[in-house]
Amino acid sequence: WHVAPSHVHSQFEALDGAIDARGFNLVRAAGKEHVVKTSQHDALQGECHWYRSIPPSLADLFPKPLEVVDGPTAVEGDGFWMIRMTRVAGVTFSHLATSRLLMKAWIRRLVRELHRIHSQQPVPGTAAAAELKATNAELCYNYAAKVASRWKKHEALYTTLGEETGLDLRKMKDCTVGFLEEFEASERAQHAFYIHGDPVFSNVIRTADDGIALIDMRGELGGRLTTQGDVQYDLSKVYQSLCGYDFMMLDQAPDAATSEVFDGLRAVFWEEVQKLYPSVLHRDVRLITASHFFSMVPLHELRSRMARYLRASSSMLMVEGLM
Repeated sequence: WHVAPSHVHSQFEALDGAIDARGFNLVRAAGKEHVVKTSQHDALQGECHWYRSIPPSLADLFPKPLEVVDGPTAVEGDGFWMIRMTRVAGVTFSHLATSRLLMKAWIRRLVRELHRIHSQQPVPGTAAAAELKATNAELCYNYAAKVASRWKKHEALYTTLGEETGLDLRKMKDCTVGFLEEFEASERAQHAFYIHGDPVFSNVIRTADDGIALIDMRGELGGRLTTQGDVQYDLSKVYQSLCGYDFMMLDQAPDAATSEVFDGLRAVFWEEVQKLYPSVLHRDVRLITASHFFSMVPLHELRSRMARYLRASSSMLMVEGLM
């Protein structure tokens, strides 16, 4: 989410504290109680689908959708997808993390709430219940194929970044794609009818009443609108933030004391994963996270951030013995 550019005029107010994102969506306040999210890009259609599909038993984890309009629809003369939702009072885990205020108990709660989502079955008689179960190929759509596609489309960018950082990015790409292809061939993806799709800390809110609210769900898999996915994708996104992603977004490097705090946060994360997801291989989650850092590079504009992502990915690949 990000605030509207200065040339955009509307009936809605800019949302204080909105997060600088990839430029797809606008999030604006509509009075004190509501938020309106709009997009001229079909990236919002998956989230529209997610809001329409929220089971009653999970409704407490998300803003309440008041109006969901699939685009393109006319808003102030332009084509838009739109979601009007309740405004959630609270602070993001991203803000807590970068302020050194994120506690271990909240990591435990986040993993447990994600497990609630992953354990949810479709309500009989709903559209979700009538959906075809996602295949292994669909569950793995955002893995090897995505990394290979990003490399092919942005090879020139990766080449120059490799020269600037001194990293062998082609070898990193080959190692990453090779692991992800083996992951898919071994059918280690673990199906859930509901995954969030991007639970990085900027999309997790500690609410004013000490609850957790989740925003920016994805709701799309390989061009198909669905809430289904691989549970390890969600876990890897949490781990992405536990590896310092929010600091990278601020072009900051954690100091020694902060690094020690994050060591503790990662430890409790793995404790919860071991308890709630006993069949998940921790190495798989770590390497999927490494693939995120590698493939997200073209989605960001600052080269300093790109270099941080690539160094993080390289370090993880080396620790896991792939480089």
